[in-house]
Amino acid sequence: DLAYSARSLLYLLPSLFWDFLPYGLLTALFGAFVVWNGGIVLGDKSNHIPALHIPQLFYFYAFATALGWPALLLSGVGPTAGPIGLSKEVYRRMFGTPTRVMMTIGWTILIMVCIQLFTIHHPFILSDNRHYTFYIWKRVLFRHRFIPFLMSPLYLACWWAWWIRVGSVQSMLQTLLLPLALIPTLLPSPLLEPRYFLVPYVFLRLQVPPYEETKEERNGTEGTLEPDTLLNEISSNPSEGENTVRRPKRASSGKIAQMHRRGIDWSEYLPWIELVWYTAINGITMYVFLYKDRTVDTIHGEEVIRFMW
Repeated sequence: DLAYSARSLLYLLPSLFWDFLPYGLLTALFGAFVVWNGGIVLGDKSNHIPALHIPQLFYFYAFATALGWPALLLSGVGPTAGPIGLSKEVYRRMFGTPTRVMMTIGWTILIMVCIQLFTIHHPFILSDNRHYTFYIWKRVLFRHRFIPFLMSPLYLACWWAWWIRVGSVQSMLQTLLLPLALIPTLLPSPLLEPRYFLVPYVFLRLQVPPYEETKEERNGTEGTLEPDTLLNEISSNPSEGENTVRRPKRASSGKIAQMHRRGIDWSEYLPWIELVWYTAINGITMYVFLYKDRTVDTIHGEEVIRFMW
């Protein structure tokens, strides 16, 4: 699939050039700014020196799962739709065969090695108790020295869940774009900050398909309706002597008439569940910020500090 996606990209590059041009100019201007500024940081450069912080990828997918669990669980198409379908597919990908079990063990060991070698204990996260990440770092992630390593299978499961959910309706190349973009965005940051994850999370959330679990009846038998073709097929047209792109195939109207939903249609409830969830997060955050302040003694006298992300 990866080789097929790469070949597809080569065929599509000429048609994508003009669409990409504005983004290319913006990227070039950004590169020029970094060279002129002597780095990407504005302000206090001494405490924001780029460093290789590989666990940021693990933290991101854990954060995305904690923040976006309604969209992750109550969406999807075909047999992986909904929380049960997704859970079964994650289990199958991780432990479905002896080969997959060995791959899961290998990936888990690799995550553990990255945690051991590339975890950065930034001075801000160790000392600034006004931020939630101070307490998450101290009282959850590093409450015991073994906890970061025990979290490794959980990080892998979170990644698989998002990969399955997003990849069910798009090509592998499309699914890989966001993880590849995360590498230059998150890995150089030595500080764990939720605000670094918000924009990537929005892009990840936008790729989640709406809930569509369907069942097909044909000649008295029942089967699972396959989702639309995942990849745009690149084929050679011998009559015209050029490469053409065939659009994804969709079910005919007669076939659609044979389908009916089963279980709860989560697509009707998901927007409201997300609204309640995000409103609760914002409400709690504002309440803590406004009413759980503390007074501390400083060299300048008493100071009021407030908690924030």
